Amino acid sequence: KMYSRNMGTYTLAMDAKERAALEEKSVFANASFDEKSGEIILKVVNAGKDDFVLDLVTEEELKSGTAVCLSGPDRYAYNTIEEPNKVSAKAR
Repeated sequence: KMYSRNMGTYTLAMDAKERAALEEKSVFANASFDEKSGEIILKVVNAGKDDFVLDLVTEEELKSGTAVCLSGPDRYAYNTIEEPNKVSAKAR
């Protein structure tokens, strides 16, 4: 639901060299803009086994933001009927 509820109106361009560098590290990203809310939506998936720090560079100063992180106790965690919130979204 996290992805389907945050589609944006259109996709923003990402530098091809930067995208390739991210993908080499098993990090995948997409940026979009929502015209109705005026929000930039950045979706990032770290499919690798190492932590990753993302430096965000924009043409305009960002005034505020919220990070919603989907995470669990380890990279192999998944939800079950017995543990439906083992992997969950948390705002930071």
